[in-house]
Amino acid sequence: MPEERSITFAMLSDPGRVRSGNEDFCAAIPETGAFIVCDGMGGAAAGEVASQLAATTFLAHLNSEPPPHGITEARLLTAVRAANTAVYQHSQQGPNLRGMGTTLVALYIEDKAEERSRKLWLTHVGDSRCYLLRASELSQLTQDHSLVQEMVDASKGGIKATA
Repeated sequence: MPEERSITFAMLSDPGRVRSGNEDFCAAIPETGAFIVCDGMGGAAAGEVASQLAATTFLAHLNSEPPPHGITEARLLTAVRAANTAVYQHSQQGPNLRGMGTTLVALYIEDKAEERSRKLWLTHVGDSRCYLLRASELSQLTQDHSLVQEMVDASKGGIKATA
């Protein structure tokens, strides 16, 4: 069994200088190792509703019953799909909700007792990012799911600099 290590975490959200409202929602179930941040789509209808609904649905689905053989990619994908379905179905309940959406970034820290270790699972949808802070250095762990990122990726293969 891994040595007893506590998880220190903090959650803070700020609307920034441009917007008056905040459409972010973050939640955690540290006892199970589940953490999530969702950012409601700026300018879209009910982004704050979408972010809260996605986060709570994802966590409820992920933690509904202990997985018999630990977390798997399929279980995370199922939780993401459940969150997406919940947001979509809610968006169909009225014209003021149509078009609502959110990004999602989630971590799951799994204790691997038989291996005396821990495993970190990361899943994300959209252009919210996850970074690793280690020894005062930030490393980006995710790549945006966005048209801009697709254009950047496409340009890397197209034009080569010469000396």
